[in-house]
Amino acid sequence: MKNTVLASVLSVLALSACGLDTEIKTQTTEQIGRPAFMVDRFIDAGAFHLKAWERMHDRQKPATLYIEGDSGTLANNAQGADIFGSHPDMPVGLLLASRDKSGNVAHIARPCQYIKFPEDKGCDAAYTDQKRFTPEVINAYEAALDDIAKRYDITGFHLVGYDGGANIAAVLAGK
Repeated sequence: MKNTVLASVLSVLALSACGLDTEIKTQTTEQIGRPAFMVDRFIDAGAFHLKAWERMHDRQKPATLYIEGDSGTLANNAQGADIFGSHPDMPVGLLLASRDKSGNVAHIARPCQYIKFPEDKGCDAAYTDQKRFTPEVINAYEAALDDIAKRYDITGFHLVGYDGGANIAAVLAGK
């Protein structure tokens, strides 16, 4: 009986720590994006909901799009971490986007980063590790680009990627 109670208490503490870690990392993105006058939203991008931060002022002009890295995710997964606590400690892509003075700037997180619920669309631990660059991930970014272009009447994109986001940017640029 004592082992069952102890296991239950440890499980609750572990889940609380993961939730707290996710909340802290989400607050970090807010502390970076909001002072740069960027607005956050989730983009329904095919197989995934992708977290985006945007500052769009110049319609019918190109936008610079920063794609976040997966830094920290692979190390966390190697240690058996849950995907919902595997957000980057420092969102470098968002930090770069927040410093960009262009009229049209957007940042898109990687699949399953900064999601709120484990059952969120498309999230599976494989997409933070061995499936990071699969066709469904690339298609999700294409859908996100289409969404941004349509919503803000954007004529093209300058793609910037950090870490694994650079691979995504290179593939998208080739299309």
